Amino acid sequence: MYKTRLLSLSIGVLVTYAFLHSVAQAAFPDDFEGVVWRDPAVVATWAETATLSVSHNSSALRIINSKRAVWDKKLHSILQSDCCNASAWVFARFNGVWNAATFEYMRFDQIIKGPYTVNGTQVGLAPFKSGSYVWTPNQGEVIAFMVSGMARRNLNDVNVRERSNVYLYKWGVGPVTEIDDDGIIVDPPEPEPEPEPEPEEECVEPEPENNTHIYNGVVGGTVTVVTPTDEIWPFFVDEPLSVSVKDDRSLVMLVDEEQMQSQVNANGNFTGSFTLQKQLFGEACNVTINVLGNVNGNSITGSGTGSEQCGDLSAVLDATFTANSQTTPSFLDERPPQPKQCVPVMAPIHSLLLL
Repeated sequence: MYKTRLLSLSIGVLVTYAFLHSVAQAAFPDDFEGVVWRDPAVVATWAETATLSVSHNSSALRIINSKRAVWDKKLHSILQSDCCNASAWVFARFNGVWNAATFEYMRFDQIIKGPYTVNGTQVGLAPFKSGSYVWTPNQGEVIAFMVSGMARRNLNDVNVRERSNVYLYKWGVGPVTEIDDDGIIVDPPEPEPEPEPEPEEECVEPEPENNTHIYNGVVGGTVTVVTPTDEIWPFFVDEPLSVSVKDDRSLVMLVDEEQMQSQVNANGNFTGSFTLQKQLFGEACNVTINVLGNVNGNSITGSGTGSEQCGDLSAVLDATFTANSQTTPSFLDERPPQPKQCVPVMAPIHSLLLL
């Protein structure tokens, strides 16, 4: 019963979300006031130096930017290529609010993309893609386009801090010369016969791997217990240890069914804490263990310390651990960058998701 209600609620939210997106009207602000920027908002302040026009048919989306062969190319840290010199932006309304996000990289002097690239999966950010909802422009929906220097997700690879005008476009119809809250005025130019586009190659961002590497070992040390009469009793600790490390630097340590999650930093170090449960002279004692460790190739080493008052007893733990793996995370390897892959864009190839 609970799952059925939850499913009905989820479907209702998605239907409402899509309905509000499709019917809401809002004039596009010339000064970008009220626009929600899902990629770097500072692009709104960049100088408008380029002129943009857009058209599309079933086989091609033409994004004609006057600076497409002027803005310099730059080696991109994610693409691992200097093939591109611009980011393509799309503006769409959700619940009456304009949202702006990048959806593609543009190669030097490139004017043609596949029309299927205008969608929420390409954008990869909410509200264009939220849960199972994926935005695609409806026939007759007014959206807008813009190009800028490299600004997808961040400005780490920016080549030029310039942008084009915003180009309003009614999907499946043509350019829009004016839009207001009461209606849309569409003034498309007379269509001209368009030649079939030449096949182009698209620079594809390599898909990152995130493999898991298992380190197995032991934790050894002592729990020293001091009684109310100052008697000292050492208890030896010898527990199996399992540590999983992923290529994205996430780490999970498992000791005596207790789990600790952490993140490996640039030096290979990691920290965290977990609770060790022990019965000491009939007293249930939960000692919080503070962990300091290091991932170094195929081995992990570190220490754990902690103290706790357990009734009339005090307990102090001092331990070290070692673990080894047959494989190592990629962030520890000196692997060469993965080369870009180039594929034709004449057909809808869904591997062109440059997120």
